[in-house]
Amino acid sequence: MTNKKIYISDLDGTLLDEKAQLSNFSHQTLKQLIETGLIFTAASARNIASMRHILQDIPIDLPIIGGNGAYISDFATGHHHIIHNIQPDLLFPIMDLIQRHQLTPFISTYNTKKSVDHLYYETIANKGMDWYFQDSLIKKDARFQKISDIQHSFEEQVMCFNLIGRQAPLSRLRKAIEAETFSAQLAINFYENGYDRGWYWLTLHDHRAHKGYAIKILLEQLGYQTQQLTVFGDQHNDLSMFKIAGQAIAVENAIPSLKKVAHQVIEHHMDDSVVQYLAKRMG
Repeated sequence: MTNKKIYISDLDGTLLDEKAQLSNFSHQTLKQLIETGLIFTAASARNIASMRHILQDIPIDLPIIGGNGAYISDFATGHHHIIHNIQPDLLFPIMDLIQRHQLTPFISTYNTKKSVDHLYYETIANKGMDWYFQDSLIKKDARFQKISDIQHSFEEQVMCFNLIGRQAPLSRLRKAIEAETFSAQLAINFYENGYDRGWYWLTLHDHRAHKGYAIKILLEQLGYQTQQLTVFGDQHNDLSMFKIAGQAIAVENAIPSLKKVAHQVIEHHMDDSVVQYLAKRMG
């Protein structure tokens, strides 16, 4: 077992700025810190392609965690070491509920034969979905594929159903899913898009797809104990990693429930607070 510290940060609302980017200060400083010995990686709700585009030339040697823990992947290549897909027998019941609520999803999949990720959709039904589509184009996300029948995506391993819409209809769908017995086999996240206010995201992953579970796997592989782990976050999907970390740090803009369980609250994410914290620890 190593005696070094390991640091894992959420991205949006934590490490990144209001444009979903690393500021110049955070980019240069984080790069220098890793080059001089900082043990660092990221855990995000984002897909691996997006994470790699945002972090680009940051020299991360450790695997990264995407899809809220659905993937543990190699940062340099995007290859998935571990995936947690939704069980196939749940796919049609989930889709039936979605269609009954007159909604349409993005569906993230992994093609095991070709070792490639896809993101399927039938139509861009609203401005919230279009924001996601356009933002992904900017970040050079090549996964998107328009499909005439979304259920054909079930031929691959389904990683996530992503519903984007207004709060009320998605809340109704969420309640309907939670009322089903199979909901125990899902990780359900519901939140407002911080970059596109007024539009909400409802994401459905396998029940193992949460950051805490993925981080435990990663620590075991790397030979670290949880008391050596420091994590940074701002939202409810960071709670599972806060519960296991030796040091859990919330940014000032974090939701109140996360601040309650944090060991420390640092400055707002717009103040480069995560990288400022790391620089002080490595100084």
